[in-house]
Amino acid sequence: MAYRLTNSRKSNFATEPVWGRKGISVNVVSLGSIEFPGSVWERVKASDPERYARVLHTLPLGRYGRPEEVARAVVFVASPAASWINGTNVVVDGGQHKGVD
Repeated sequence: MAYRLTNSRKSNFATEPVWGRKGISVNVVSLGSIEFPGSVWERVKASDPERYARVLHTLPLGRYGRPEEVARAVVFVASPAASWINGTNVVVDGGQHKGVD
């Protein structure tokens, strides 16, 4: 399956009865700004520290996210614990994006 789906495409895909009847849930995990070795934010920190600091200042939790935080959400939606979750966009952004999906 494609890494990214638009919201409308995700909704259409998720509501197709054939997937659920085959035991397949369709969910999306949307990320905020994630920093790790080799990431865009690591490069921005080195090349444009003012931009890095400006973005950091806007992050409600006062830091960039970590890959393991995203991984926990992915593991959850792929696990039996999320068996009744389908057609959902799980936003892992520390509150960075203020909208509600």
